[in-house]
Amino acid sequence: MKNKKILFIIEELGDIRTSGAIVNYNLCKLIAQRYSGADILTLDSISERIKKDWNKYGNLFTHPKENIKSYQKVLIYFGKVKAVIYTLLGNDFYHFNRIKNIKKFLKANVNNYNELILMSGGLGFTPHQAIKCLKRKNIQKITSLYHDPYPISAYPEPYNSVKRWKEYFKYSNLQKSLDYSHNIVFPSQRLYTWYLNDYKIDKHKVRIIPHAVEQVTENNFFKQKSDKICITHTGTLLKPRNPKLFLEIFSELNVNNISVNFYGSINSNVYSDIKKFKNAKNIKIVKERIPYQKSLNILENSDYLLLIESNGNENPFLPTKFVDYINSGKPIIILSPKKSEVSRLVGENYPFLTEQDNKLEIRNILSNKINNISEINKAKDVLKKLKAYFSSDSILESYKSILK
Repeated sequence: MKNKKILFIIEELGDIRTSGAIVNYNLCKLIAQRYSGADILTLDSISERIKKDWNKYGNLFTHPKENIKSYQKVLIYFGKVKAVIYTLLGNDFYHFNRIKNIKKFLKANVNNYNELILMSGGLGFTPHQAIKCLKRKNIQKITSLYHDPYPISAYPEPYNSVKRWKEYFKYSNLQKSLDYSHNIVFPSQRLYTWYLNDYKIDKHKVRIIPHAVEQVTENNFFKQKSDKICITHTGTLLKPRNPKLFLEIFSELNVNNISVNFYGSINSNVYSDIKKFKNAKNIKIVKERIPYQKSLNILENSDYLLLIESNGNENPFLPTKFVDYINSGKPIIILSPKKSEVSRLVGENYPFLTEQDNKLEIRNILSNKINNISEINKAKDVLKKLKAYFSSDSILESYKSILK
């Protein structure tokens, strides 16, 4: 174990229920097991359970999540005034105050650390925006992780819902973070390429390192027996991830030996489209968030996993769920744009890959390929190679090259 003092600055961990918090905390533990002396700075919404768990790795420091000042409450009462202030600051008051609190901690403690690792878990990127208070000579190395586009106007269709000019100062703030960082980590090659549409990035700083998800052995699962082929989707169905067409085709085929199951939160518009299938033959829809460990157990009891991405022209994201799916070892039916990170990783010849609106190929997968041993083995060969790429050992080796 190497002696190196590391500070992870994480936007929010809570009780490690969101995908962002899961991969951030897993990465912290992975690195802390290798390097002695690792602390965390995050919001005070972190649970007692996680505080206790982190005690074996290092110290945990917090700053307030609810932090609005009295004078700020007055200003945000007036809608137009609030809009102008938020536009000029590049942040709402909650995030503005969080950035100030991180700066305050860094000014007092930065000399205690050799490395800063910045992680965001939402749309705030507050840890990244805070480092501009530092003088480059004060710290040996800054590594910043970028899990999603920023700000919302930088998202691809159909996710972007704000005019770019309204977020000019958000772009400016994040550009400074990119300039200050010694290492810049993206979970996917396409996300890095996507960032180049809006930001200037020194390519020599960039590393592509996938999400660190928890790897659980099969011995931890209770396996159920079934005569039916079980196709499972776990996780949130946002508005752009609509399985309506998939379910329509499945219902039309009227197959007896296949079941389709959905577990997780569902956007209200999506649910309106698919609720008619809730009690349909061989279709199960559980509209509620399920604990992470339970979701892994559900994956283990499935024969195929279903991944649905947006139907836009391009998708630069690497879904945490995809990494979980890969680690399960089960073949994955993937509905994704041709220009997506998932499509790039599995390759155009992957047998269970098509777009969300490709009726003919979805029908072909459900009626033919799903029972074809040759196609199943071809898929498993591809996913086996990706599993090695997503392994904890591979991820740690990548970070070891950074944290020398």
